[in-house]
Parts: sequence; C-alpha cells; structure tokens
Amino acid sequence: NHCIHSQEAASTISTFWFYRAAGCNQPQLDPAATAVHGGATLLHASGDTDTAFLQLQGAPPAGTVHAGSLLVPPAVGAPLATLHHPGGDLLKLSQGSLQSYARCNGVSCTPTGDAGESNYLVLRWASGTTESGSSGSPAMAPWGSHRYVAGQLFAGSASCSFPDAPDYYGRFDKAYPSLRQWLGNVPGV
Repeated sequence: NHCIHSQEAASTISTFWFYRAAGCNQPQLDPAATAVHGGATLLHASGDTDTAFLQLQGAPPAGTVHAGSLLVPPAVGAPLATLHHPGGDLLKLSQGSLQSYARCNGVSCTPTGDAGESNYLVLRWASGTTESGSSGSPAMAPWGSHRYVAGQLFAGSASCSFPDAPDYYGRFDKAYPSLRQWLGNVPGV
C-alpha cells in the first residue's frame, strides 16, 4: 500500500518476470527475463497491513506460478525467507526467523507479545538482508514441505550496514478477509 495505493499508480505498473541471474554467482541476466506492461486494476488497498492487491492487465509469461498463502500466524521462531530485489537489483534470497509480532500504524511499529493484538510480523535475517526497493516482497513461511506467503514487506531497518535490524511485514492472514472475494473461500477459514 505504501508503494501502490491508488488506481492512478496501479495504471502505471510494469512487471518484470524472471529478473534474476542466469546462474549462481553470475552477474548476467537470465535470458528468460521479460517485462509485461499495461498496468493493473487496484482491487484493494489498506494501510492496516500495507496491502495492495492488484489484477494485472497483461498476462504473466509462461512458466509463472501462484504462491500459496498462509492464513494463520506463524509461530515465533519460525524460519522465514524472502525473495526480493534490493535497490532494483537481480533477485536475492534472505533467510531468517520470526522474532515477534508488532502493531504498526503506517508510521511506527510497537512490539506486541500477542499475535492477536498485532497486524505485522517482525523478522530478523540470519543470511542476506533487505534494502530499499525490497518493499512488497513476501515473507515465506514453511507449512509441511512447502512455503507460503505469510506477509509482505512494509518497512524496517535491515540493510547491508545493519543486517541484524528488524523488518516489518504486514500479516497476510489479517488481510485475507478483505481479499476473500477475489481469492475465494478456504475450508475452515
């Protein structure tokens, strides 16, 4: 939501797919990288969890898949990971864990000890870090043998200079009730 919060902004969206290195430790761009232009329709925006839910006007390229969503809060200590583009760079992976929960109001965040009182996840990285440009990247939590989106990056202090600083991710399970009309019902939720 802090990046795209109006239809005017959503209409300018271009998406970049497979924007990653051609191989491990290689600086060359993957030849599969492609851009889709044409904007998006803003279906929902909320500052409560920093959510912007968009429907792209152009179809994603072949080979893309949808990420599943975790509709319960992950446990404190759970391993989480994110795929992101710090500073617009090629795809990076950061891995860490859920340190706690927080209540954020769009400007500042206050830690809470209770998942029920929070609207954000507080992550710390063990390897890698986020930077400016990583906003909106997913916090992926394990469930069984798969990883699911548990939140999206709102803000934080983590960087190459401060890799141990916290990052704040809007909780997807809190956003889901507003998105249900587009995503559908999930049994038991």
